[in-house]
Amino acid sequence: MTRRTRSAPNASKGVAGWSLGAALLFALAGCDLPQGMQSGALPEHIHQIEIPEFANETAVVQVQSDLTQLVRRKVTEDGRLLIAAPGTGPQARLSGTIVRYALEPIEKDSGTGRVSRWRLRIDMRLVLTDLVNGKELWREPTNAMQLPFDAFYEFFDMGNRQGKTPETEEQARSKVADLLAAKVVARLFR
Repeated sequence: MTRRTRSAPNASKGVAGWSLGAALLFALAGCDLPQGMQSGALPEHIHQIEIPEFANETAVVQVQSDLTQLVRRKVTEDGRLLIAAPGTGPQARLSGTIVRYALEPIEKDSGTGRVSRWRLRIDMRLVLTDLVNGKELWREPTNAMQLPFDAFYEFFDMGNRQGKTPETEEQARSKVADLLAAKVVARLFR
């Protein structure tokens, strides 16, 4: 008996298929996409983006530089926008401010009383500005009552708990920054 298997769908078709589906929905509903907007939520004229170093309102040094570099790298890897070189006239600017860096204890070791499990969380404010038309395209969070734009990661810092290798705060910070950078890039295109 021959067993037939289905090949996995191409992951790159998922976003394109969704965008095409959204455009088709607009067309079927008798609507057009808003004037000058692509199905990826950015105006058609935006091809280059400026990402200045994020501001940092926390006491943690260097986190803003690391996060800015990660966001720039992920935008470059994504390939839908170019990072504008200084003085090249970008069409958009992504500005950000790190407003919270929290290392929160979650669990104590029953034998030593030391904290053994932590949650590291980074919160940000983001603003995307259309430099051609001089207007703000979006802001996250949109108001003070909304949940912050954030990412968090839980880690153990002692012993081999539940098969997990202990991690340092720096390793956890790297993971949180990577998660947050991916969320920022995803937000650019929705």
